[in-house]
Amino acid sequence: MSGTERSVDRSFLAIAMADTQRFAALPSWLTLAARPDSVSNLLVRSTPEFAAGTLRLDSCKIGGLRLNATTHTWSGSYTLTVITPATGQGHVVLLQGTLFPPGQPAPKHARTDAPFGSAAWRRYLPALRLELAIPSAAPDLPILPQLTDPDAARALLERAMRQGQPAYRDIQIQACVPEVLRYHPGLRATVRYQLSYPAARAATHAWPAAVIAKTYESDTGQHAYDGMRALWRTPLASAEDVTIAEPIAYLPEIKLLIQGPVPAAQLLKTLIEAVIRDPSPAILAELDAALRKTAVGLVALHRTPTPTGPTYGWAEELAEVRRFADTLAAAAPVLAGAATSLLAWLDVHATATPPDAHVFAHGTFRPNQVLLHQGQVGLIDFDSWCSAEPALDLALFLTSIKDIGLSVMSKATPRSGGAPVDVTVHIARVEAICDSFLAAYAMLMPVSRRRVALWEALDTFSLVLRSWDRVKPVRLANMLFLLDQHIRRHLA
Repeated sequence: MSGTERSVDRSFLAIAMADTQRFAALPSWLTLAARPDSVSNLLVRSTPEFAAGTLRLDSCKIGGLRLNATTHTWSGSYTLTVITPATGQGHVVLLQGTLFPPGQPAPKHARTDAPFGSAAWRRYLPALRLELAIPSAAPDLPILPQLTDPDAARALLERAMRQGQPAYRDIQIQACVPEVLRYHPGLRATVRYQLSYPAARAATHAWPAAVIAKTYESDTGQHAYDGMRALWRTPLASAEDVTIAEPIAYLPEIKLLIQGPVPAAQLLKTLIEAVIRDPSPAILAELDAALRKTAVGLVALHRTPTPTGPTYGWAEELAEVRRFADTLAAAAPVLAGAATSLLAWLDVHATATPPDAHVFAHGTFRPNQVLLHQGQVGLIDFDSWCSAEPALDLALFLTSIKDIGLSVMSKATPRSGGAPVDVTVHIARVEAICDSFLAAYAMLMPVSRRRVALWEALDTFSLVLRSWDRVKPVRLANMLFLLDQHIRRHLA
């Protein structure tokens, strides 16, 4: 690049970064609906039961606020703890909130006269442009009763495992103890089962002591199973440095994946958080060892031959970020065009920087997909595996580390009389963690550092957009700061 071209490039980047500052402040109409005190005060004033003193609002917790890409409204849950003063007894009322941005018409039915907490109750708070209502009953997950009933689950697992792999063709499960690990009402569930077998059979078979069952909404489960089966047929299945779950069976008729367990004492994410809070020499050494082993594990994955499957690249990711920026601008017109210059600048540099050869990519590789156990690392959640350049996994992993580090810093409060958190020192510490991981990876598998840096910038900007999506002002400030620092250090 000539001197003139470099000067033009820097000028364009300056314009792009100036445009991103339009994301810097969430508008009050959005943040007030995410503040429990604002919602509580207006709800108490507009609800007869609270005004008359027959009920008292004790607390309000807000969760899951998120932009609806179709209606361009924000919605989330409002969990209220309500006290009846006459008896002193409390109960919880769950409300569904819908926030209508300025320019959108308010709901036609602003309120009902139904008693507070009843199914027909509804209230619109015009000062917040927020509608609150009792949510309709969440749809049941049809398979959940069978998954959580010990006898029904035992029969289901035994049948599936016998059909799934030859090693389990004659398996006999005596009993199973289900434990629901995750549940998204009406959509998905993850259940762990502790299994026991007849003593005589267990003595002659190496059957698993536990298995995991995961339900899916779409064909993602089949995709995950296919990728895991491909990995299980490679040396990665028996590698000493990394553990992956054995894919045991997939039942397409009920979209259920059954897999073996991955030993876990803690998540890598948890260890990173501990280091950020207290970077003592011992825990730093523990993290350094874990990062090196994680790099070894990721390299082993990336060196695995990629089966026939989807290909994902820079163009697809850029298009996805642009789509979401447009969706956000449709709900908040002040953001129209604010992402255009930066994404164009990144794309120009990505076009001029050749990608590395495609590998078997995890797709959503973050520290919470890395399990630590007795000096080993385990890799989980292959729902989004694909053929992609290594930078896809590396950049998301590094961005996630920085996101974790800044989140811990934002929540840290100095002890009485203690010094405030030094942001410069803190960022340097997080950057050192990232540099250490990337260096460990590159020693085993050369990679274009600039490609990684470009993907990381795109991932970081995506988190800027998601901070608007989920109404996270602190994270928004963190990500804009991180984006500026990252571009200055690696790309400018």
